[in-house]
Amino acid sequence: MDVSQMNNMIGVGISPPQVYASFAGEAGGYLNVNFNQRNMYNVLDKERRNQLPDARGAFGYLRTLRSTDPDIQNKYSCPLVVLSGVNHHNRTIVFGTAIVSDEKEETYVWLLEKFVDAMKGKAPVSVITDGCKSMRNAIRRVFPDAHHRLCAWHLLENAGRNVKKPKFVEMFKRCMLGDYEVAGFEDRWEKMVIEFEVQDEPWVKETYEKKEMWASAYMRGQFFGGFRTTSRVEGLHAQLGRYVNYKNNLCNFLKNFHRCMTYFRFKEVEDDFNSTHGEQVLLTSLKALERSASKIYTRNIFLRFRAILQRASTWRVFGFKRTAMCVIYFVKHYPSTGRNWQVTYYEPTSELKCSCERMESVGLPCDHIVSVMVHIDMVEIPKSLVLARWTINAKESIEGFGETEMNEWDQLTVCRYSALLASCRNLCKLACRTSAQFLETKSLVFEHCKRLSSNSQVDVTAGDGAADHGATVDEGQGEEGEERHIRNPDVVRSKGCGAIISQRSMKGKRTLRCGICGKPGHNRTTCTRRDGQTSTQLGTQQGT
Repeated sequence: MDVSQMNNMIGVGISPPQVYASFAGEAGGYLNVNFNQRNMYNVLDKERRNQLPDARGAFGYLRTLRSTDPDIQNKYSCPLVVLSGVNHHNRTIVFGTAIVSDEKEETYVWLLEKFVDAMKGKAPVSVITDGCKSMRNAIRRVFPDAHHRLCAWHLLENAGRNVKKPKFVEMFKRCMLGDYEVAGFEDRWEKMVIEFEVQDEPWVKETYEKKEMWASAYMRGQFFGGFRTTSRVEGLHAQLGRYVNYKNNLCNFLKNFHRCMTYFRFKEVEDDFNSTHGEQVLLTSLKALERSASKIYTRNIFLRFRAILQRASTWRVFGFKRTAMCVIYFVKHYPSTGRNWQVTYYEPTSELKCSCERMESVGLPCDHIVSVMVHIDMVEIPKSLVLARWTINAKESIEGFGETEMNEWDQLTVCRYSALLASCRNLCKLACRTSAQFLETKSLVFEHCKRLSSNSQVDVTAGDGAADHGATVDEGQGEEGEERHIRNPDVVRSKGCGAIISQRSMKGKRTLRCGICGKPGHNRTTCTRRDGQTSTQLGTQQGT
């Protein structure tokens, strides 16, 4: 029991001294703990020696997860590729991950092809990357129909690094993110390069050739969910850093990474619960539309739409034109900025489209459309303006959803867990008052856990052992037997990593040698040849 608890605490990042202090706190003092800190280190050492080679142990852990977790599919400095996106709550989720040996184009092609296989042939509609050439070429080969956007933040960083003119960076940002027509973008770009005399700059030329991948004028109407940068990925990396670090071997990395993914899944279930229970407080003056949105969208998406409602009051319909098939409304900002937008309304289908095309690129009605909805007295959001991926019932449109076993973090399980956790906290508080009560309660809890484990279909104790130590790898034939030939990966240097790790530092400390005779084991002061030095050598030493 103590060993299992110790492994669990160390597994979540608690240091052995803190674990020992925790045991002492539970037992009522260090004198009441029936082992010492050295015993803990001995057990950890023994477990490490009994583990399989790192790569084979990692495969054993993955195979254990495959049977216990239906959703599962570095000290070697191997690149970690994370394929992430956003769910219906606009929260970051991970679609897939891979530890690769290098960052070549063919490696990324293989990875993306495996990703498509895992997604049952469904390729992403849109992709945002930092501009890595190998990844860009791989995306073009595997996802030929996907809209590929370059991260705006990385482009601005590169602009400042290659064209060291702060005002140029400001104007480049306006050209990139400004809501212009194509002709307007081209005119502004030409004026910018002439003003700053950067027509012959290689970076400027190369960037302009890729304008379809970063300029908003060329990407209007392409769905990116409102994202322009890879900041979500940077935030994800920061969260992963709380669970994993460069010292982890493959087995420990996988276990800690899985803990991080489990937390992400729990947050999604928590968001599902918050979106389906209770009613949103209505704050805007457009309460009918706000109430309609609160029943359709998830809570986080509703908050984004509420901001649109609040801004819509600054837009005015100043004219319209009726045609045989539709009505075109002209909308402008108050106070007027000299520019207007056209919102087309098809009465038979209640369909609305705006010339800004933000509905198509973000998935939410723009301010201009909302102002027209108010103008024509709409009290509900029409179905044509509701993107399924942002709704409360988004998961129902996923093929096969709900046909497999319930996830360990389904809503009912979360409610049970929360209720039982509150009771257990109270039990711990009462039982730890005296040593007798503690020992009695500990014995009862242990026996109850043992009884529940024996009644369950999966032996939890055996599963944990396999997951922790990777000791149940089958050495026989077939898929599992083939793991005998798997070697640990070579240490590599990936782009973006820190200082180069020399082979000498990895093998151990450098052998110190004498500066006079060149032999190890002593220095200049204790060298037997010191008295035979020439005056030139001594003079050099004194000078230094």
